[in-house]
Amino acid sequence: MNSPKLLLPLLLTPFAVFAQGPLIPPAGPPAPSMKTLDQVEARTPIESLPFTISTPGSYYFTKNLQFTTTPGHAISITSPNVTLDLNGFTLSSTAAVTGRAISVTDGLNNVAIRNGKIAGSSTVFPTSIAGFENGIYANASGGTPFGAFRNLAIEDIQVSGCRGWGIVAYYSNVANCTVAANGNDGLIVSESAVTGCIAKFNGGSGIVGAVSSITSSSATSNGRDGIHAPSASITACNAYANNNSAGAYYDLNATNAVIASTKYGTSNTTGSSIDGERRTAIESLPYTISTPGSYYLAKSIQFTATSGDALSITSPNVTLDLGGFTISSTAGVTGKAIFVTGGLNNVAIRNGNIAGNTSTTFPTVTAGFENGIYANAATGIPFGVFRNLTVENIQVSGCRTWGIIAYYGTVTNCSVASNGTDGLIASDSVVTGCIAKYNGGNGISAATINSCNAIGNGGNGISGFTITNSTAMSNGQHGINSFSGSVTHCTATSNHTAAGSYYDLNATDAVVAFTKYGTGNTTGSTLTGNKTP
Repeated sequence: MNSPKLLLPLLLTPFAVFAQGPLIPPAGPPAPSMKTLDQVEARTPIESLPFTISTPGSYYFTKNLQFTTTPGHAISITSPNVTLDLNGFTLSSTAAVTGRAISVTDGLNNVAIRNGKIAGSSTVFPTSIAGFENGIYANASGGTPFGAFRNLAIEDIQVSGCRGWGIVAYYSNVANCTVAANGNDGLIVSESAVTGCIAKFNGGSGIVGAVSSITSSSATSNGRDGIHAPSASITACNAYANNNSAGAYYDLNATNAVIASTKYGTSNTTGSSIDGERRTAIESLPYTISTPGSYYLAKSIQFTATSGDALSITSPNVTLDLGGFTISSTAGVTGKAIFVTGGLNNVAIRNGNIAGNTSTTFPTVTAGFENGIYANAATGIPFGVFRNLTVENIQVSGCRTWGIIAYYGTVTNCSVASNGTDGLIASDSVVTGCIAKYNGGNGISAATINSCNAIGNGGNGISGFTITNSTAMSNGQHGINSFSGSVTHCTATSNHTAAGSYYDLNATDAVVAFTKYGTGNTTGSTLTGNKTP
């Protein structure tokens, strides 16, 4: 326990007292302690038009401005090192102006234009007479790539209703801009970077950008090309519903370009790399693919000859993308729509249509291709023949004999209809998600068949070794035909419409499980959980 005597000296010791200064504030209001915006960056207001920026500095709009004269430019930038901030306001004209909203003299460095709108009322060039001729015009007139518009930046600008071009900006960075309903092209750049821009309803092309980088931008409903960008880099863009004018225009017209993660409709991408794959356009027939690579149909093409094959693949390591287009013929062709030489590895054919006459009986009909896709192992050798042959998302109709022949490969999500004899023959192949209907012969014949439908074919509906989750109805002979194989979770009803000894299910020495069928021949088979109609 502490003694009270020890605390007493401490309590009696005097503490030093220090002066704190006067507590009365000085007279008058407090002085500002921060710099004004003009002290940080002197800015010049623009309050009337026309206006010429002839000295370096920062300029800004204080209100919406309308240009009411017909000749000349509303704003002319003739000095380097200039920032023009529209400050969220609109620069407009309803007169037929022969000049531009903003004109930048060729060759200036460090020019930035941002944050506002340029508006006229024209939508078709040159018949409509209102609005600026161009919105922003910074064109390197001499085409000099070095020293012309270094550090030109255009950001957060909307341009609409100009009689000609919306934005022309060479050697620049253009970001988050919209060009809409201009009479000619929306945005024109060269050797530039375009990011996050939108081009729509322009009379010409949406975005034109040779030797440029175009990223996260979109072009829709423009009169000519959506994105026209030869030798460019195009990433994560969208281009749809363009090419509304007469002529050879595309949603994406980008030759010798690098294209990645981009969605588009029609295209011309000859010599381009698409997601790492360089592609070659096919624009006329006949055509022979004799070297490895990626090829695509640039448009629907009709084969007008009566002999030979429309498309011949004679090289391995080939991808052929029909691009949603159609190869057609109404003549009595003695060849095939697509012929693949026997023994080629790594061949893929996808995404399109092959169409001839709506024939169902051979040989009385003389129109259409003889076959749709023909990839038959002529020597019948099962090893080394068509390794990795792929046929997917293809529709074949109206051929005089077979629709698709594809040996030793995979056939996925294809449709074969109204062909003269068999619809799909795929020996030693896997067939998934396919439909065969109204073919004159058999519907689908393959080693492994899954999730397929065969309806109204003249011969057998489905024939294979392993058949699962498939349906055969109203076929002329057997509905499902399998010897020493397996049939699981299938349906076969109302078949054997032709004269003869045919059944809904003809499966001898097979394993048949959880399958619904009417008449059946299942001699020697193991039956589990099956049902009758």
